[in-house]
Amino acid sequence: MSASTREEIVAVLNASDDAQDQLCGLTFDALTTPELLRVMERLERRERPSRSVRRALKRVEQLAAVESSEQ
Repeated sequence: MSASTREEIVAVLNASDDAQDQLCGLTFDALTTPELLRVMERLERRERPSRSVRRALKRVEQLAAVESSEQ
């Protein structure tokens, strides 16, 4: 896998923000209980990879802190 460009990262984050804003603007009254449970499952599946990204970014942040303290 090749390295992602800054533009790709920003574009994907912008699209994710837009989708999240749309989702937050919805009401879920029309869904049945089983449908609501499926929505919750989908949101949880989406959250797991986000946690992995945050952990990776945290490691990079820690490495940068070590590097700057060594200089």
